[in-house]
Amino acid sequence: MDNRAAGLGALEYGSLTGIQTDVYLAAVWARAVQAMAYLAKVLGDPEVARDAEKREVQLNQAFDRLFWNTRTRQYAYAFDSDGRLVDEVTPWCAVAALWGLGTPERRQTSLRRIARADVTTDWGVRMLSAESPRYEPLNYNYGAAWPFLTGWVATADFRNGLVQAGVQNLRSTVALVYENALGHVNEVLSGATHIWPEASVPHQGFSTTGYVLPVLWGLLGLEADAPAGRLTFAPALPATWPKVRIRNLRVGKARLDLSLQRQRDLLRLVVEERGTGRLQLQFAPVLGPGVKVQQVKVNGNSLNVRVRTTPRLTQPLVGFELTGQNTVEIVFQPAPEVVPPRTTSQLGERPHEVRFLDVYRQGNTLVVRLEGRSGTFALIPVSNADLVKRVEGGNLSGNTLHVLFPATGEGFVEKTVRLVVGE
Repeated sequence: MDNRAAGLGALEYGSLTGIQTDVYLAAVWARAVQAMAYLAKVLGDPEVARDAEKREVQLNQAFDRLFWNTRTRQYAYAFDSDGRLVDEVTPWCAVAALWGLGTPERRQTSLRRIARADVTTDWGVRMLSAESPRYEPLNYNYGAAWPFLTGWVATADFRNGLVQAGVQNLRSTVALVYENALGHVNEVLSGATHIWPEASVPHQGFSTTGYVLPVLWGLLGLEADAPAGRLTFAPALPATWPKVRIRNLRVGKARLDLSLQRQRDLLRLVVEERGTGRLQLQFAPVLGPGVKVQQVKVNGNSLNVRVRTTPRLTQPLVGFELTGQNTVEIVFQPAPEVVPPRTTSQLGERPHEVRFLDVYRQGNTLVVRLEGRSGTFALIPVSNADLVKRVEGGNLSGNTLHVLFPATGEGFVEKTVRLVVGE
């Protein structure tokens, strides 16, 4: 889509509006085409469905070609009428990432760039990198942190396997609910200090609901397709969470209660289905990198399932038709997993919390890339810490990883820690 013809886009004013197409508007257009293909199929219009599917393929190819910035290693904010990229680091490409546009590798690389401290604060995501010459921390479009945009970034993190970054962004968004009258979340916050500008709307609807999408579609991974009679439940929970309960989930004529419990080497899901609709469940829990699935049982019967394994996650894909009460048990060999510490940012503070840039398995080693404020300590919870044989770049005390960031100045510095599981 052409921003000048559409009359809208990610930003409302200023020097970055004189462009051809921004990544937000392009993503919304591509998502609309995806939805049109689905709706046409449901309504029995194969001609429209084929046309939309063809456009969907073309759009994704064009998106990857036109928006990828080889210098910043991120999908760009926008391009002009000559195809030149706007060379600014922004979080807006997360909207495309949460809808699956582009390639998986480039989506992850883009989101890892957003996770850095020049874009992400302890209370949300800045609209523009603090390293940009256009950055103004109190400027509505050019430096302030927006809770609703943080929610989109968190959702994209979860859906692209960056669970630690997703947890951090979700927690920072949820914490804002408790800063004023309950449920009153400010429209924007300063990009430099944990406070809001005087002009910020104190009870902004899209900020107040900023945590809903990342909880339902990200953390819990819930997707319902009532016409097809299908429910996807793909939770990406922190390794230290012991249980989750979801009550009265409605999909068409079906009603469900879900109860998920996690032990050291066992994941158990109990689903109670009520109502008259037939429903297929796709249970696809996201486990940590290095975890090995050993057995899957559905209602006591062993089931051979496909397991998606990448350096950043392990994900068994368990599909079956629900009938009354159903129990899924996944037995696995555990592995060490790191969990972001709880949000501690208070009003008036500058950013100080450790940032999770990447967590992945490399052979027998869990690699944890972090950013922390120069000269500070970070205390990071570790699940299954007893399996760690050696630590490089930090110290392990019980279930807590201690990391010291070198004193090199005022800003944030990067550090890589390696947890070696076996020799």
